[in-house]
This record gives sequence, C-alpha cells and structure tokens, in this order.
Amino acid sequence: MAQDFLSNVELYLFEKRKGELILLEGAEFEHAVKVMRNKIGDEIFVTDGRGKIYKTKIFELGKKFAELKIIETKVYSKEFENVHFVIPLLRKSDRFEFALEKLTELGITEIIVYRAERSVKVKAKLERWRKVVTAATKQSLRAFVPEIKFISSLRELNCSEEDLVLIFEQSAGEKFNGLKNEKLSSEAYLIFGPEGGLTQSEIERFPNARLVKLTENRLRAETAILTAAALLSYSK
Repeated sequence: MAQDFLSNVELYLFEKRKGELILLEGAEFEHAVKVMRNKIGDEIFVTDGRGKIYKTKIFELGKKFAELKIIETKVYSKEFENVHFVIPLLRKSDRFEFALEKLTELGITEIIVYRAERSVKVKAKLERWRKVVTAATKQSLRAFVPEIKFISSLRELNCSEEDLVLIFEQSAGEKFNGLKNEKLSSEAYLIFGPEGGLTQSEIERFPNARLVKLTENRLRAETAILTAAALLSYSK
C-alpha cells in the first residue's frame, strides 16, 4: 500500500484481532455502520494505532460489532520515534487541544505534558487529550496514536547525559533547524515554556541543554510548538 492508497478514505481504530479477522466495536462500529452506512462486502480501512493499517472487507455484521477480514496490511515506522515534545499546560484548553491535534497530524508520537512554574492552575485531562489525538490520528490517516504522559513539573523529566535537550527560549542565539544536522545517539527532548516563559530555575534544571529559538519575534506557546513540529517534519 503506497501512501496514496489511503487518500479519501475513512480510518477506524480497533482493539481486537484474531488471526485474519478484526473485530470492530463501540463508537467505531457505530460510525462505520450506522453513520457511514457500510455493509457486508464493503471495504474499510482500520488501524491498531501501533503502526499498522489494514485494508479489510466486512465479513459479518452484528447488532454491536462488525467482523472484518484482512485483505492487505501496511506497516509503518515512527517518523520521530526518539523525539519527545515536552509541552506545558496552557490556560486556554482550546489552544492546547489544537496543538495536540496538529502535533498528531505532523507525525509527533511522543508527547509529555507538564505543569510549568508559571502555568495557570488548570486540570490535567489525560482521557480528554487521548480522545483528541485519537480523533486526529484517524482524520490524518496516521498509523500511530501518540502517547501522552503527564508530569507535575519539569523536575520529573529524567534525561540522561547522552540525551539531546533543547529548550526553546526567545533570547537564545541559536536557531532551531529541525534536527536535520543532529546525530541522535539517544533521546531528544524539545522543551517549550508556557505563556510567561520558563523560570531560570526550570532552565537550570537541565545543565546540558541547548537554548534555541524559532524566530526573531515572540510566538505564542502553541505557535512555537507547532512551528517546531513543522520544521522537524519538513526537514526529515
């Protein structure tokens, strides 16, 4: 299956597979059958969210499930497997969720959310965030549902001396180049500050980090996150 094989299709997420049969249940079944009106014999595309997309044919329909027979399988590799986007909780949830959605579309699969010292006190909503990235995965025809972790502060981010740590800071002298010239021997952590920026103590938490900037002007937190993801995506 070439990538254009997936153009103009609906993609569904499944959890259960037995041999060459896939079971579609719950909201995914409802959407595929009740909304999109798929029936026995129709071909639909499904993903396990862990790197595989299947072309299938509806083999059997029940009241709450559909059995799908696998016709073709495409296995994808993660584009940025060792790259972690470390992003702060933002005051406005719609902007934060927009950033999660677009990170997913751009192929970022490792997301760590943290509460910065200057973050407004908002609740961590992991279940809600996972629904956002799952929907974005299907909409953008991606094979990986991003992993989202939450940490209460940057003190909980454990980086080794071998890891590449980049902190996005407006006053930095180095411009971010999308990692195209980097030799990654381990993990890469891209750390973004909240609306008020990181505190000095948060920056000093990572003595081996490099400070980088995206533009000469100041960007909103969500704009900086998406600009870095776009640069990373188009420099690979």
